[in-house]
Amino acid sequence: MDLHNASVTEKNFPVPVFFEGRALTFQFGCRGCHKINGEGGTIGPELTGLGSKTELEFLLIHDFQHVKNLQHAKGISTMAQWIYEHFLDPNAIVPGDPALKIPPTLMPNFGMSTDQAKALTIYVLGLRNPVVDAVPHEY
Repeated sequence: MDLHNASVTEKNFPVPVFFEGRALTFQFGCRGCHKINGEGGTIGPELTGLGSKTELEFLLIHDFQHVKNLQHAKGISTMAQWIYEHFLDPNAIVPGDPALKIPPTLMPNFGMSTDQAKALTIYVLGLRNPVVDAVPHEY
């Protein structure tokens, strides 16, 4: 089921928070900078297939040193936590590093509530790549 097709509703996928997140992508204009399923801008990273990335794949290209909630101080952070905190305060999570010539994020701080950040996190993690998901987990 392509959850991002407009014909998919809560009637055939009863997860209201997912649809709240999808609506927020329009409310905050996410597609102005991010491409989702072939539509949108190219200033920010493409979000299509984000939910199919492994934790390791995500870790290799994202800096976790600024994530505050390291899974309740156990020292483990997740892709979901990084995304959630990035929605709450993008510049706190991606402040840049002038010494390494890494610029800060271009994403503005929208002043999202924790509920909005949660819904948007659930939505973008639902952006799955069916080709990747079709690969068997066991052989």
